[in-house]
Amino acid sequence: SPEQVKNRWKKMINKRLELDCLMTHRRFGKKALSKKKVLMTWKGSLKDEHNLPKDWTEVGGVLVGTAS
Repeated sequence: SPEQVKNRWKKMINKRLELDCLMTHRRFGKKALSKKKVLMTWKGSLKDEHNLPKDWTEVGGVLVGTAS
């Protein structure tokens, strides 16, 4: 159903967001993603973005928002 497709898509996108945040960790050294790049990539796509801290890459529970 369309609702199932929408839910699967949101789950996949949220997993990618989580992966991008994890990849900013310094343990990845030179291969780590820059926080600035991650913040700019996801800007305008997050649920309740205006309520998030300036650097939300280390905050759990950040979700991609969609228009209903």
